[in-house]
Amino acid sequence: MQRTVAAASPDGGSATEARGIDIVVADDHPVVLAGLSAVLGTDESGCRLVDQCRDAVTTFDAIRTHRPAVAVVKLEMDGALDLVRRVRRSRVPCGIILFASAIAEDQVLEAYRLGARGFLLKSMPVELIGECVRKVARGERWIEQNSAERVIERVAGGAAARKDGVLTSRERQIGKLAATGLRNREIADRLGISVGTVKVHLHNVYRKLGVRGRVQLATYARTRGFV
Repeated sequence: MQRTVAAASPDGGSATEARGIDIVVADDHPVVLAGLSAVLGTDESGCRLVDQCRDAVTTFDAIRTHRPAVAVVKLEMDGALDLVRRVRRSRVPCGIILFASAIAEDQVLEAYRLGARGFLLKSMPVELIGECVRKVARGERWIEQNSAERVIERVAGGAAARKDGVLTSRERQIGKLAATGLRNREIADRLGISVGTVKVHLHNVYRKLGVRGRVQLATYARTRGFV
C-alpha cells in the first residue's frame, strides 16, 4: 500500500479546510489505482489524496486513521460491501463512493442499504468524478443516472407489490374485475353480492393502492401486473 500522510495546515486548521477534500482511494488493480489517484490528486480536483489502498482491510484502517471526507472504492474488490458496512458501524463520518465498470440495480440497492453514498462508472467523464466527490463530501448522494432510474423503477414496483399484498382476497377479486372495465352492477351480479358491497370493497381498494377511480386503477393494473 502506498501512503501519503496528511499534513496539518500552517494556521492549525484542518487539512480539508487548507487543501480541499481529504480522500482515500482503493482499487486492487495497480494501474487503475494509479490513474484514479492521479485524477483526484490534482489541485484542480479540489481533493487531497491522503491514502491509496489495494484491499478492503487496509482501506478500513486508512479511513479510521485519516478520517477522510470521502473514500472511492472499487466495487468488485474483495470485501468492498463489507467495508461499507464496517465504516457505517464505526461511525467514522466518511462518505463511501463505489465505482465499477458496470453497476447492477441489485448492487446499488444493497450498497445503498449498507450506507454507500455514491456510485460511479469507470466510463464516466473525468470531470464528473470530482463533482461526485464534492457532492458526497457535502453529505449528499450521487448515483449514476441509468442505474438510478432502474433502481427507482424497481423500488416502485416493490412498493406496489407490497401494497397489493394488503388487499383481502375479495378486494383483489373486485379490483381485478373493475380494472377490466366491469361496472359495479356487473361485478355484483357476477359475484352474487350487492352493489353496495362492491362499492365498499372498491373504496378500500382505491385507498390501499393509492389510486382515484377506475381509470387510475386500470393504469395501475397494467403497469404493476395487478390483473
